[in-house]
Amino acid sequence: MSRTEISIETIEAALDELVNLAYELEVTRPRPRKKSLGESAVWFHEIGEPDFSKAAELVENPTGAAIRQAINVLGQRLYKISSLEVMKSVCDRVADRDPNHSSWRVDVIDKAWEGVGEGEDRWWP
Repeated sequence: MSRTEISIETIEAALDELVNLAYELEVTRPRPRKKSLGESAVWFHEIGEPDFSKAAELVENPTGAAIRQAINVLGQRLYKISSLEVMKSVCDRVADRDPNHSSWRVDVIDKAWEGVGEGEDRWWP
């Protein structure tokens, strides 16, 4: 499979791994960190194009920032090869892989995918 031929199933499996890592990082072994004014208590918040204003978060929580960005990239790729309806189905299936934490998993994906799409056809939590 070439880099441009990524299947929905492959994206779904990678997304599941990333959400598992996010759960381990945030819930299983949370670490104390300094919070700046106005920072969300949950580090899975709005994502946009990478910019240098987020450098503080990258320094304070490089693993969380990398996971969040990777989930966003998978969402962008999934949108390009499918639709918002397929994205919703993938999100639900990934959440259902861990029924005890499904709502938390949806929330992580939802926040990371915010704004993915084009024009009016965008992912909004």
